[in-house]
Amino acid sequence: MTLPQNSLHRFAAITVALLIVVMGAWLAMWSVAASQYRRVIDSWIDEGRASGYAITYESRELTGFPHKMVLRFNNVYWRTTANIEFHADDIDLKATPWNWRTFDASFNGKVGFTAPVEGTDQALLLGGEDGEAHIELDKDGIWKLSRITLSNAKFGRTPNYVFSAENLETTAERPDTLPEDHTKPSLSLTGLAENVTIPKDVNTPFGTQMEKLDIAFRVMGVMPDFRRKESIAVWNKGMGVVEFDKLDMDWGVLHAKTKGTMGFDDDLQPEGAF
Repeated sequence: MTLPQNSLHRFAAITVALLIVVMGAWLAMWSVAASQYRRVIDSWIDEGRASGYAITYESRELTGFPHKMVLRFNNVYWRTTANIEFHADDIDLKATPWNWRTFDASFNGKVGFTAPVEGTDQALLLGGEDGEAHIELDKDGIWKLSRITLSNAKFGRTPNYVFSAENLETTAERPDTLPEDHTKPSLSLTGLAENVTIPKDVNTPFGTQMEKLDIAFRVMGVMPDFRRKESIAVWNKGMGVVEFDKLDMDWGVLHAKTKGTMGFDDDLQPEGAF
């Protein structure tokens, strides 16, 4: 069966018109969603600044049509009232128009977190280059799952105990309901580091290069602030421990596959059985 020429022209015109309508409707929906997404990010920034946080960036741009909403920030700096700092040369925050509680981030250039340890001139550090992150938020806008991958990573305690790794992958997850006692976890974390360089202040018979470190652990009980001795003491008194489901490493002549439990003694010195 062959359609007349004028019917083909009419069909083509209707198809083009439908495509234009669909694209126009999608553009309108994306524009509304993108505008709302930008307002959500702006509200977080405004709330942070109102709470005393220092939050700055050089520029930003909204892109991503038609599939995603992407807010690109340049030279971002963020510091809390507890002096926890975050910096990224360039960061893209990506979300879909139908789900703002799950978003991805990509880092171009250097990125890093630092958190000072109370009463010392030291800080906890996590940083690297050219990485990615996946974040899921709960209904209150608080993170419940975070997955980060970094190259040329640095992690540990400054200035003397900073490890570096060619590649680093970490996943942290919070439960939907916080634990009431030490029988349930408040944080689950996994990490995989490859080609790790050991800091010179770590006295080890296995050399300064660790081929692989693969860990999975759970912090049992209400999560303490490990930067503060007082917080650790309260958690320790409540029988809080760290349950290692896996602590595996390839480190020179050492090839270990272990699991066990770590806690603190009365003087808050770490002790454990593996």
